[in-house]
Amino acid sequence: MLVCVCCVETDMQEVLKQIDDAQLKIDQLCEQASDEILAVERRYVKLRQPLYEVCAVIVCIGCI
Repeated sequence: MLVCVCCVETDMQEVLKQIDDAQLKIDQLCEQASDEILAVERRYVKLRQPLYEVCAVIVCIGCI
């Protein structure tokens, strides 16, 4: 059975393009996830800050 080299190359190029497209979508999702993770981390840092301040006051009172 003879296979046309042009057909094989064209098929391979199409497969590689599909893989590249899928990888691009994966990369975009990873970037979006990173952005969302940072936003959540910032939110919880702000929520924890008053508690850290309470702890600092308690430690200072204990030093007196």
